[in-house]
Amino acid sequence: MAKKKKQEVKKQTLSKLRKKYAGSGLGSEILLPAEQQLWIPSQFLRLNHLTGGGIPYGKMAEFHGTESSGKSAAAIDFAYSVQQLGGIVLWADVEHSFTDYWAEANGLEMDKIEIFQETGIEYISDWLADMVMYYRSILTNNEPILFVFDSIAAADSVESINESQVDSSAKFGKRAAVFGQMLSLRNEFLYDLGVTSIFVNQLRDNVGGSKFEDPNKTPGGKAMQFFASIRLGFYGGKTIKGKIDGKERRVGRHVTIRCVKNKVSVPRETIKASEFYNNMNYHEVGFSKHFGLAEML
Repeated sequence: MAKKKKQEVKKQTLSKLRKKYAGSGLGSEILLPAEQQLWIPSQFLRLNHLTGGGIPYGKMAEFHGTESSGKSAAAIDFAYSVQQLGGIVLWADVEHSFTDYWAEANGLEMDKIEIFQETGIEYISDWLADMVMYYRSILTNNEPILFVFDSIAAADSVESINESQVDSSAKFGKRAAVFGQMLSLRNEFLYDLGVTSIFVNQLRDNVGGSKFEDPNKTPGGKAMQFFASIRLGFYGGKTIKGKIDGKERRVGRHVTIRCVKNKVSVPRETIKASEFYNNMNYHEVGFSKHFGLAEML
């Protein structure tokens, strides 16, 4: 009986393997050292310290929290920095709550922000891809591009939006599946073009959870938990009041910011009772830029 010949394994050169698998290489060759990486900073210095410098180019961040805790305001603050650096902001206004009045009070320039008022996740995904391709082609000096999705809780699949409520059937997990697909499709694309993303989300009570579990959960499934490099929790606290013309006025509130996940920097302490001002008639709006500076130093 004839013996089977052993199949010879062809050994390829390293140069051929590099060409075959684009993006493969030694860490020292394909990864930028920390001091050369590009970040989008916030005006809130303590928040920059918490995250390690802001949000890096190409990374995703999630801002989730209670109502009126400064989630969207924090996103606007990063958007302001992007505009000052010569970049562009792409804002998906899913909640249809974006107003030029509030944005301009926070320093944004309306001619440097693209707004898309849409609820369907699929439409937002395609709009994002087209807008990123266009603006990255004209921003030739690697100016920052920031994409803000406000908010995940208000978004849904196109199929669910266009369906009659009377005839509709319960489709649990449809939004989560479509949103997870969007992140899968766009993650590498956004990273390659250096687009930073902020996804604003809300909190829900974790009904039925044990005492060992987090009492809160976020809408939109678990995809954001895996794709986001930074996840910040915003929790509203006591109201800040000021005496104006002899009368007490509500000018803001204390907000605690907790870093739930950070894959780009070392873990740092929670920012407790930071000062967030939302009454433009009596105080400059936004987070107090120098709050906690002494402790940080």
